[in-house]
Amino acid sequence: MGSGLDDDTETSVLLRRLDWTVDRDECIQTVGLVNSSTIMRPLPASVFNVIAVGRTDGIHSRGCSAVDDLYTAGRTRPDLVAPMTYTSSTTPIVGAATALLIQTAHGDPSLSTDPLQTLVTSRTETVIDNAERADC
Repeated sequence: MGSGLDDDTETSVLLRRLDWTVDRDECIQTVGLVNSSTIMRPLPASVFNVIAVGRTDGIHSRGCSAVDDLYTAGRTRPDLVAPMTYTSSTTPIVGAATALLIQTAHGDPSLSTDPLQTLVTSRTETVIDNAERADC
C-alpha cells in the first residue's frame, strides 16, 4: 500500500475519504501493513474502518507519525495476522476468511442480529445484513 503521501494535509484528506467511503457504502476493506517494523507515514491501515493485516512473525509496521488531530501517532496496528512472508500475501488470506464469515452469517440470520437493527439499506438500495457491515 505504500507509506502514505508526503504532505500531512493531503494524507489527512486521503484517510478521511477512505473512512467516509467505507462508512457510507458499508464495505469491508482489508489492508496490509508495511513489511517493516519502523514507524511509517500514515497509510490506509491507519483509518478506523478497515481490517489492518499484519504478519505472524511481527515484522510489520506498528505505528505511524501524526497527521492531524484525528489520525494521531500510533494509529497503524494489526487487527489480524496471518502466516505468510509479506503482508501482500497475508491480506488476501484475511479477506477470504472475512468473506467466509459473512457467508456463514448469511446462512444463519441469528449471527447477524442486533436488538435494535438487523440490517441497513445502502445508498444504492442494497440490503446489508449486520454481519457484513463495516463496523460490526
